[in-house]
Amino acid sequence: MVRLKGCTEIGSEFHWMGLPQGPFLPWPKPLVFFSAGRDAVLSLWNTLQGIPPKKLFVPHYFCDEVAKWWSMQGICICRYDHGPYYTVPNGNTLQVSAGDAVLAVNYFGVQDGEWWAKWRDANQDVVLVEDHSHDPMSTWARNSTADFAFASLRKTLPVPDGAILW
Repeated sequence: MVRLKGCTEIGSEFHWMGLPQGPFLPWPKPLVFFSAGRDAVLSLWNTLQGIPPKKLFVPHYFCDEVAKWWSMQGICICRYDHGPYYTVPNGNTLQVSAGDAVLAVNYFGVQDGEWWAKWRDANQDVVLVEDHSHDPMSTWARNSTADFAFASLRKTLPVPDGAILW
């Protein structure tokens, strides 16, 4: 654990496991690299068709520090009920309007994305952004039909920072 002037960071540290021999899966295309996942979403927000969406719906089980940072950057954050303790999000709390954006999170890389694919089909006027930080090479991530997807690479890879947006 590292302590820096009132901040505490835990996690994202890996023991040396040696270099894998392959085969390797390619990164999705097209993609852009960023220093952090929060930067990828902010950049996306600032460039979406020249006009950012009205609100970004973020699951309750999502890093409060990141959601507050996005809010300080001018993104209107709304929360909905979802987390690793749900098999699917609580759709009753996901009350979106045309022009909003929703962040869908693949918690621990174990979800299949079927619920979100159906939700996406029924909500074509909402921007769907998927967070695949816990498994950027999952079947869901590789076959995503979302408008955009991103992954904070330090969550699963032995790197200090970095993110991809595709």
